[in-house]
Amino acid sequence: PDDLSSKCKLAMTLVSTENPMAGIMMLREVLEADQDFREAILDLGLLSVRSGQFERAIGRFQRLIEMDSTDYEARLYLGVCYMETGQKNLANEMFGVVIADQSADPALVAAAKEYLNVLSN
Repeated sequence: PDDLSSKCKLAMTLVSTENPMAGIMMLREVLEADQDFREAILDLGLLSVRSGQFERAIGRFQRLIEMDSTDYEARLYLGVCYMETGQKNLANEMFGVVIADQSADPALVAAAKEYLNVLSN
C-alpha cells in the first residue's frame, strides 16, 4: 500500500474495467499521500485527455512542468492539449521546446515534429 508507483499502475488497470472511477479514486489517494507524485499527476492528465477534458489536462501538465522544466513528456502532452483547444501558438511553443533540447528523448522529439507538421498543414 505504500508503493505509490504500484498503486498508480493498478489504478490505470482499474480504469479499463467496468468501474473506472475506482482507478481514478486510487490516483487521487496517491496524490493525497504525495501531492507531487509525478506518475499520478501524469496519469490523471492522460485520463483527462482521453475523456476530452483538455482544460483539466492542461492544468496537470503545467503542474508537472512547474515541478520540472525538463519534463518533455509533459511538454509534449501539453502541446497536444493546446492543439486540441485551438491554441496553436502555445502548441508550437511546447513542441519547439521538446525539439530544441538535445537531451530530450528521441521518441518525444519525433512525436513533437509530427505534431508540428500537422499544425503547419
